Amino acid sequence: MTEFVNVFSDVKNFKIEFKVSTIGKFKSKSKYSGIYKYKFVKNIFKKIIDLTVNEAKPETKIKGLKITGYPHVSRFFEYKEIVENHPDASHVLLTDVRDVFFQSNPFKNLSKALFVGMENPDFTIGTEQYNQKWILDAYGESFYNLAKDEQVSCSGVTIGDHESIKVYINKMIEEFCKQPYQKCLTEFMIKPCIINY
Repeated sequence: MTEFVNVFSDVKNFKIEFKVSTIGKFKSKSKYSGIYKYKFVKNIFKKIIDLTVNEAKPETKIKGLKITGYPHVSRFFEYKEIVENHPDASHVLLTDVRDVFFQSNPFKNLSKALFVGMENPDFTIGTEQYNQKWILDAYGESFYNLAKDEQVSCSGVTIGDHESIKVYINKMIEEFCKQPYQKCLTEFMIKPCIINY
């Protein structure tokens, strides 16, 4: 932790905030976390929530996804809350945690814009089988044909100024809400698919 603090020592008004999240509790496969060990009760509760979701009303999808969605979808609702509660933040970094390492201050000399990581340029949406399947499933063949030669964007790290990140989060949530609710509850990787849309 000392090295981490030293790397960011030249940054003024820098704040790292951690929040204990409840997202993913319904999707945990661990017998020691979430409510995995109470499968019967969990399944009844999920069915009740499913009955309250109306495909025509995004707010009902959002409520359901917050509770029962996979973390790769439901974390965007927490991102939205955090970003809206910190309007004074100049820049924001959204990142996976287990496979991301800082080699220097990611905010240093960062302009006002949205930045996403890009996958290996040798692979396109059309040649990378997972993204190909996700795009076809979510957006159909006509969009796939437009995008198949494009480089794949990575959804693991996104950084930008406050306003750009806010727009990005809202757009991701809007796209989640366009997908059928049940699709968002599967392991279908809708987040990487949407970022490439």
